[in-house]
Amino acid sequence: MKVAFRADGGENIGMGHIQRCLALAQQLKKKKGTGAIFIFQKNKIVKEKIEKEGFKGIELKKRISLKEDLGETSKIIKERNIDILITDSYKFNQDYLVEIKKKTPFLISIDDLGKFPFPSDIVINQNVYAQELNCQSLNGKTKFLLGPNYALLREEFINVKERGIKERVQNILITLGGADIFNLTPKLLKALDKTEKNFNITVIIGPFFKNLSEIKKMIKKMKKKVNLVINSSSISKLMLSSDLAISGGGTTLYELAATGTPALSFCLAENQLRTIEGMKKEGMIINSGWGNKFGEEKFRQKLSALCNNFNLRRRMSQKGQKLVDGKGVQRVTNLIL
Repeated sequence: MKVAFRADGGENIGMGHIQRCLALAQQLKKKKGTGAIFIFQKNKIVKEKIEKEGFKGIELKKRISLKEDLGETSKIIKERNIDILITDSYKFNQDYLVEIKKKTPFLISIDDLGKFPFPSDIVINQNVYAQELNCQSLNGKTKFLLGPNYALLREEFINVKERGIKERVQNILITLGGADIFNLTPKLLKALDKTEKNFNITVIIGPFFKNLSEIKKMIKKMKKKVNLVINSSSISKLMLSSDLAISGGGTTLYELAATGTPALSFCLAENQLRTIEGMKKEGMIINSGWGNKFGEEKFRQKLSALCNNFNLRRRMSQKGQKLVDGKGVQRVTNLIL
């Protein structure tokens, strides 16, 4: 069985699409010994990540039209005798998927938006709001895997034990995803340093952060202890050792839920709005608004309220682990096989 993934990552879109495809690729490899190739628009960091995970990558042009993309990807499918193609990108429309379905025996689409009826054999939407989208099949044969039960998280999140919540917040984690597009990390550090409460801070630096030097300068000025983590190999351990997190609104929220880590979440892109609202509704996170409209005083008020409310943090933790058990990638893999 030959599997290919068609997904992109980069400064503007982060690494979420690549990360969840890699999680699925690793599980397919583990269960079936199936290798996979990744087809992606040229990007050095994406290439390094794919190869580090032990997979082969085929680069498309950095700037490529949908028509060119379709032609190149179809050619690769034919030349490599691909049995299963898995797509994960917001740019692929219905026409693209209809045409690509003609070239491959089995088409799987990882999707967050549900904008059109799908020609795909399987559609995976791992989001908390997936059931509300009224997802439709173009041919009446599509199998839909909807909701956090199918969250494509890395293996490190599969067997996380029920966590205990401490009365006092001692460690805070800042994790904004692949890129800090609103230069939010230095503002958060400044606000946290002004907080009277005594806690340590861990900051995860994503591969597309352009403000690392500014972050380091800020840390030097701070009274509080800050641990800077670049290219962490085990994010789950950092989450489990943190009493609460300050996060973006992407896939990281599902990882935080799986580890039972209460979170204040900032919206960093339009496509994160529904996830944040959905998780707020479920009682798992505090919505801190848009990252580009950061208000220090308002943020510190929300942070203090969460730090001071042990029962709320415990409820958030329990609800998160109940909703996301980390085994979604296993469920998806079994269904594919």
